[in-house]
Amino acid sequence: MKLMTISDARASLAEVVDQVRVGGEPIYLTRRDQPVAVVVDVSYFTELLRVELPEKSVPAPQELERRLAAMEGGAAEFADWAAPGARHPASASDLYASRAT
Repeated sequence: MKLMTISDARASLAEVVDQVRVGGEPIYLTRRDQPVAVVVDVSYFTELLRVELPEKSVPAPQELERRLAAMEGGAAEFADWAAPGARHPASASDLYASRAT
């Protein structure tokens, strides 16, 4: 089992992804010496979903990438209020109200 701190993974994300894609072995990301996430190759992930959730249809890797890109694009809309020192909304309702103006 390969372990790596989140900080180390952040500093070398491209290499982490290459290791997982080429080697096929998952890399466990740790925080304070505790595993908190796993980086796996997309083919392994889709196969895992097929095994664990056979009643669900698993999208093709290209569709997964499209969905992830759409989610990242949506998250970018909130980046201005997430910056340090920015005025944060008190609730989700306030957040959506501020986006409408």
